Amino acid sequence: MDNASRTPDNPAPNSPDGSWDMSQERAFIENLLCQRFNFLLVFYSLVVAAAFTTTSQTNLNIVITVGALICLLLSLPIARSQHKLDLILEDIWRTQPEHPSKRSDDRADDLARVPCLMRLAARRSRRGIIGYWIPLFCWVSLCAGAVLAWFGVLKPN
Repeated sequence: MDNASRTPDNPAPNSPDGSWDMSQERAFIENLLCQRFNFLLVFYSLVVAAAFTTTSQTNLNIVITVGALICLLLSLPIARSQHKLDLILEDIWRTQPEHPSKRSDDRADDLARVPCLMRLAARRSRRGIIGYWIPLFCWVSLCAGAVLAWFGVLKPN
């Protein structure tokens, strides 16, 4: 059974009592978040490539504007999935202090093996960058490009 067919009403077959637990929900939401994020990056790359290769100002305006709108629409479910993942992890860590994700997160606080220059970046989880900040950057950069294109500052090749 693939992740797309798993729901609370149709749990994974390896559940001992056939129920859907928070660990399975976490795995499902993480997978969904990664798939959505990867699709956003592919879409953003295609829009930027199309903007660079167009030779018409009208096409440039349309590509960047429509790309910004679709990028926004793709970003909303990514942010929602990230928020759900954060809530699920908080719940798991609060109710199951020996859960593997909690244990690995606690072990990640030991920065002895991390090079000194990277310790600031490794200090805390950076999940929010994938769920919130990169999608926001993609949308804002396309919006800025659309405004510049519509005012004629950004011109095609």
